[in-house]
Amino acid sequence: GTNGYGIIFSFDSISNTYFDLFNFNDTVNGKYPWGSLFQAANGKLYGVTSQGGINNLGVIFSYDISSNTYAKLYDFNNANGGYSISTFIQVSNGKLYAMTGGGGLNNFGVIFSFDASTNAYNNVHNFDSIHGSTPQGNLFLDTSNGLLYGMTKYGGINNDGVIFSIDTNNNYNVLYNFNDTVGKYPCGNLI
Repeated sequence: GTNGYGIIFSFDSISNTYFDLFNFNDTVNGKYPWGSLFQAANGKLYGVTSQGGINNLGVIFSYDISSNTYAKLYDFNNANGGYSISTFIQVSNGKLYAMTGGGGLNNFGVIFSFDASTNAYNNVHNFDSIHGSTPQGNLFLDTSNGLLYGMTKYGGINNDGVIFSIDTNNNYNVLYNFNDTVGKYPCGNLI
């Protein structure tokens, strides 16, 4: 893009036409967007940058397709996470959930929620070395039970990563500890 920090673009698959919609610009609006854009129930696209913003820890942003408007909604500040490479997911209470790979109370990342109607950020879980740390993927919503599932790259009993679940009341449970025999350091998404 214009500033070398990434862009939001669209591509018309009928006419094979590319449109440059927004250029990220470091401290003001974040840089190096990561993960996929997520279209929430309100029709807007939501995403994160892995760096930039006022603390250089990334930002949460929205992009309104109808008005072609970018809005920075939240600057990560280390205490509440930073360096997010996660894609949002929307749950039944309407809130968006995602993770950061760093920051939080233990500097191992967090699970957070974001209320798109009020732009309210809430840190719902701080990762630690015992219960999983440094997630490198996205959350998965099981619509049959309403639980969110995910993995961490490190932490757990063997420090080889874990599979976990969390509900919308912030009840977090380690479901499986990776180890040398079955595999370790997972980076990816559950499906």
